[in-house]
Amino acid sequence: MEIYEILSQLMKDRKLKVAEVARLCDLPDGTVRGIIKRKQKDIALKVALKLSKGLGVSIEYLNGMSEHEKSPKELRQEKFNQYEHIIDKYLFISTHSPDGIGVVDMVLDREYSIAKKLKEQDE
Repeated sequence: MEIYEILSQLMKDRKLKVAEVARLCDLPDGTVRGIIKRKQKDIALKVALKLSKGLGVSIEYLNGMSEHEKSPKELRQEKFNQYEHIIDKYLFISTHSPDGIGVVDMVLDREYSIAKKLKEQDE
């Protein structure tokens, strides 16, 4: 869906008029009306940010991605967040146990090479 369709659908679902959207998003009425009437497919980033904030939806949603779709950067950040405790432990061991970090690195290297070989076999 294009931005004008998404905005129209949001307004319909929430029973909002152009003036209400404009007020919520701190935009002129004409900007909101123009997006819909001109069937705009692209809008300025500044306008998109205001619509996103005012309507409580993500930029991705306004761009036609479903809410569950995530950009590669968001996916990478989620992965990092999942494993942050492991990274914290690794950093702690590397700072406080020089012998221990060698063991951790050895296990990581071994498991990494095993996983790599298994992946190659699957391909």
